[in-house]
Amino acid sequence: MAKSQDAARAIAELGERFNSVTDRQFEWWTACFNSAITRMGGNEGVAKLLNRSGATEFTTDDKISVSYWYPVSSLSALYGRDHDLRNVPDEGFSGPLINMGDFSKVCGGGFQKQTLKRYINDLVSVNIVAKEGRGDNTQLKIALPAINAWMKTKIQWGKEFRPIINEMVRLKLI
Repeated sequence: MAKSQDAARAIAELGERFNSVTDRQFEWWTACFNSAITRMGGNEGVAKLLNRSGATEFTTDDKISVSYWYPVSSLSALYGRDHDLRNVPDEGFSGPLINMGDFSKVCGGGFQKQTLKRYINDLVSVNIVAKEGRGDNTQLKIALPAINAWMKTKIQWGKEFRPIINEMVRLKLI
């Protein structure tokens, strides 16, 4: 009986660690995202998006920054099809990656087309995305510092979650 209680306790502690690490990862993403916005000179757009005078960066309380992960992630992955994501310059924009009509079909997060358009326009207002054209044929570009923010976040997530995954394997949960 003691052995099963120890296993149950270990699994419960693992769940707590997982939740804690997950929360920290959103803090990490927000910090990296803010750094990319600053690098691209988009801080003034943050106050408008948050409807908070004087705000120049997102906080972890601004849950919308987590929603921006999906379009940034999808555009970064598209960039990575033809570029080494480990060696991305830290200034400027990519070339055109995809048109808005196709992007709404491939972007993660399961967003409705209108929500995704709003998020793209939000990202334009903070200089993380650039658009060329109009409508569904609008070509999207991503700020290269945003790709670096995405990569730094993914690397950090890997470092933070690896011990938890190893523990899950040890406990034969996966």
